[in-house]
Amino acid sequence: MISFRWFSLPLLVFLFTSPSVSQDSFIYLSKGISSSVPYSGQFRHGNSYKDDILEELAKDLLRPPVYVKITVGFRQEIRLLKEKPLFYLADVSLSDFRLSGYLQYRLFPMDEVLNPSGFRFALKLSPKLDTSAFSKREFEGKYPEKGKSVEFRVPSLQLDTAVDTVVAGDFSFLYAEEDWKRFYARKNLIDDYYASAALIDSLRTEAESWSMTDAAMLPFNYIRLSEMVRVVNLINSRDFPGRLITEGHDPKHLPSGNLAMYKLSRTCMFNLAETLDKTGALKANASADSLCSYFVERLMRFIRLSSLMDNIHSKIYKDYLSTYYSQNVFENDTAFIRSMLIRMYPDARPDTLLSYASSCMMKAYRGKASRLMSEKKFSDAVLLMENAHGMAASNPYLKEHNGWEGMMSEAVNGIYNSYAGIASSSLDRGNTEFAMEYLRKAEEYRGRYPAYIRSDSTYRRVYREIFIGKLDICDSLLRVHCFTEALACLGSCESAYNGRVLEILKPDISGKMETARRGIIASLTSRCRKALKQDLPDSALLYYDKASAVAAGLSTPPRNVAALDSLAPALAMLKVKKINALALAYHRQRQFARAILQFGEARKISAVYSIPSDPLADSVFRQSYKQWILDKISEQQKLIWSNKPDSALRFMKMSVETAKSQGLENDPEIMKALDQYRLKISGHACEMLDDSLILMNIRAGRCFANKNYSRGAVILEYSIHLAGLMPTCSPDLRPLLDSLKKYRDAAEYQVKLDEADKDMIAGNYEEGLQMLAANEKFYSNKRIDHYGIPLTSVFDYVIAHNNPFITSQALEYYYYHSDPAEALRYLIILHEQGLPDDKNRSYQEQLAGALSARDKSIYGNTDPRDILRRYSGANSWMNRFNEVYLKEWNK
Repeated sequence: MISFRWFSLPLLVFLFTSPSVSQDSFIYLSKGISSSVPYSGQFRHGNSYKDDILEELAKDLLRPPVYVKITVGFRQEIRLLKEKPLFYLADVSLSDFRLSGYLQYRLFPMDEVLNPSGFRFALKLSPKLDTSAFSKREFEGKYPEKGKSVEFRVPSLQLDTAVDTVVAGDFSFLYAEEDWKRFYARKNLIDDYYASAALIDSLRTEAESWSMTDAAMLPFNYIRLSEMVRVVNLINSRDFPGRLITEGHDPKHLPSGNLAMYKLSRTCMFNLAETLDKTGALKANASADSLCSYFVERLMRFIRLSSLMDNIHSKIYKDYLSTYYSQNVFENDTAFIRSMLIRMYPDARPDTLLSYASSCMMKAYRGKASRLMSEKKFSDAVLLMENAHGMAASNPYLKEHNGWEGMMSEAVNGIYNSYAGIASSSLDRGNTEFAMEYLRKAEEYRGRYPAYIRSDSTYRRVYREIFIGKLDICDSLLRVHCFTEALACLGSCESAYNGRVLEILKPDISGKMETARRGIIASLTSRCRKALKQDLPDSALLYYDKASAVAAGLSTPPRNVAALDSLAPALAMLKVKKINALALAYHRQRQFARAILQFGEARKISAVYSIPSDPLADSVFRQSYKQWILDKISEQQKLIWSNKPDSALRFMKMSVETAKSQGLENDPEIMKALDQYRLKISGHACEMLDDSLILMNIRAGRCFANKNYSRGAVILEYSIHLAGLMPTCSPDLRPLLDSLKKYRDAAEYQVKLDEADKDMIAGNYEEGLQMLAANEKFYSNKRIDHYGIPLTSVFDYVIAHNNPFITSQALEYYYYHSDPAEALRYLIILHEQGLPDDKNRSYQEQLAGALSARDKSIYGNTDPRDILRRYSGANSWMNRFNEVYLKEWNK
């Protein structure tokens, strides 16, 4: 018998002896889903910014937010893995997420910033005949990165795939504060882009009329030029080419326009500085107050644009104001202004000019702010005074700030009181939600300017009226025992507050909600008792279930509620009867899986409340199990014909265990069905074995044709081994045995040759040489040449490998096996391979002595010199061999 060390062949028959896990799970559902992101139109509750994003997109679309369509497309896949009979593990996979719909803002793509951060969905389980009666489990997850998927595992899902359906639905997508900030940053950048383009166009048009060489206009030109330089620097700081115009979309050609503006500003700066250097005393065309007023009015353009429609036209104007005094036009603006003031007022003391100009500037700021507040334009006044603060902080000549703080406080309080006043008037009109929204705005504004708010009496009054008013309504409902309405009222109060306010109010609200719930429970349990007395079991169960649902919200466990606990046994018995009746109906409709589930639920309830079993229900339960097992055996025959034998055997084992757990292991119909199923598995296995044996015989024949006899023999032996593993089958092995017998010698020769080569590689030279020598004799004795295989002798092997270690081992092998003549052949090869002289001399002496003794015994009457010439010939390096040979002969 030929031994083999490794063999691999993909055989279907081998599946019977190796378990497979991949066949346990199967794809139940796989389809594409499109879920829209709808606009709710409600004030933000919690951390959801979906409506805010849609509202911003609607401003660009010029349509109501409800018409802004954003759709999330993805692929849904539900894979079921059987855990035990009628119980599955469900793996829900959501992948290939993509957005579609209105995904742009002012012609720029927004899809990169419109991905939500999370989502929610529900896994619904319902009967196919009545999808309205379903149970569901809710999940939430994190929106995956592009190209990735998200997985959910649902354990112990009780269903029968024949009569139940499982689907994931009710998808909703969540936009957190981080999503809003990311979107809003991109939106602001786009708004800044268009605002910057408008600023460049406006300044370019205005600059056409400038004359930087006109000495009389030096102060005015400096104010105009400072705007241009600051705008150019601000646009450069936005880095529009790197952050926004990444794909070449540049409708306003902003970078080129800004570059042209930059070049123009450099030219103007050079001309203005040169004009100042060449000018002597300036003839004053305007007073210092008029120049400061001119500067403030120029500044007001940016303030009006900054406050227009709550900053919808970008933040670049506000940034212009906030960074105004942190930027310079020239390298040293103070020196330039001082030089200009000296020329404007040559008779004044130079060291007083900057202080005088600074006071005039602050006076102009205060005067303009006072006029704005008289016109109720508090927002513009606040921005103007913030700019004045920037000037005061950077101007060493305004150490006392010249009273801008009081003006700032007045403007801030004006805005704060406006928010509170709107909230108060909204409350008077009965619009509590609108009042709460403006109270929130007031609170945010107070957080921005805490040092300037002098009084919040209006804010506190409105807040207190809202809270007390709402709770008064809830209390009145509690007093008249309208507990359901009171609970809804209190829930509305609770949802209206958050943070510190909710923490303060929650104990009072929670106590009232507890009272309302107990009132509802008392009413429902009273109705339940009445329904029991009137023999209305369905109504009694309905009232009891509603009461149990309300009790789940109590601070005490539902089982500790006395009214419910006293009704539980009677209602449990009704519930068991109803469930058993439903199970009987399922059994009559041959929906055995549903019947089993219902009977199982009834048994659980009966065990909790020690309800005696119903003999009829128990009998039908067993019959349902029996019919379900028979149906499954019939259905799962597909495992046999689809070549899934391991799954078929596992199913049969599961069926036996299930029948045994229900006392049906000796049922004749089940035993007969299982025996037939087992016979079909065995019969199909034998058919597969026959096909496999034919296939392997063909493959072995191909190996023999290619003179690879060892591999062909291994295939045949493995085939015979597989056939022996299935004693129930009776395949015809004669063709295999005949082929194996015919080619056995050639195969054995190749196997031994391969083993000898492995020994030589491993350094086992002696064993390898012995096997090569033995194989050489085996080749001759068995006439292996008839198979077309060339002989590989020891000499051929040594010559082919040209390895001195192998050659020396061959020499010693033949020397110690009394064949010195053959050993001499390897000595000649060793000499050619560079054998050292001392080793060469030693080998010559050994071989000469052995050959001389042998030849003398055979050719005693022959001249030894004639024999010696056959060995050494004309090889001068064999002198020592000749000397020893003759010496030993002459002894």
